[in-house]
Amino acid sequence: LLLKDPPPWIEIRGEAFMPNEIFNKLNLERKNTGQPIFANPRNSCAGTLRQLDSKIVARRPLKMIAHGIGFISDESYFESHSSMIQQFKKWGLPTNDLVKEFASINDCESYFNEITLLRDSLDYEIDGMVIKIDDLKIQEEIGLNARSPKWAIARKFKALEVTTKVKKIIFNMGRTGKLTPVAQLDPVQVGGVTVSNATLHNIDEIERLGVQE
Repeated sequence: LLLKDPPPWIEIRGEAFMPNEIFNKLNLERKNTGQPIFANPRNSCAGTLRQLDSKIVARRPLKMIAHGIGFISDESYFESHSSMIQQFKKWGLPTNDLVKEFASINDCESYFNEITLLRDSLDYEIDGMVIKIDDLKIQEEIGLNARSPKWAIARKFKALEVTTKVKKIIFNMGRTGKLTPVAQLDPVQVGGVTVSNATLHNIDEIERLGVQE
């Protein structure tokens, strides 16, 4: 691939994922060969990336979406996040067609409602969308905190809710001596994951919720 006027150095970042079709096919193969099946595409993708055997990785075709940069030698090369995504497309990199630019937060909220309706028709799992400031100079001014950028926020879908029974409440002690109550549950499936324990945070929270065995 011959790039037109690229920056001398650039590190392009993205996210690997396993399409639902591939995930279902992989689980069917594992079931037919007596192997334990994966809980969800996210876990199977993460497990594939941790594999030391490249032959196993090659048999699990993952996909990737480019959505950012880690380093660029010419910091003025891109003016906005949207122009960066468009340039990635011109370079032949995989990007997400659902990425759009809006003029107001209300427009973003309306688009979130659209995405919510599209969710089940996508060939990959999502739990929401990320709203970002488009102007890269403003991003730099806003800055980062210890764990994430302050110029982006995750807008999550409504949480899945299920009902189960609290079998027992136990207390875990952390390294500082802090006690945390934990509810042991009848195992229940939530979004492809089996949940058998839930943190209850503290005694006040137990009383507020009225949790009982």
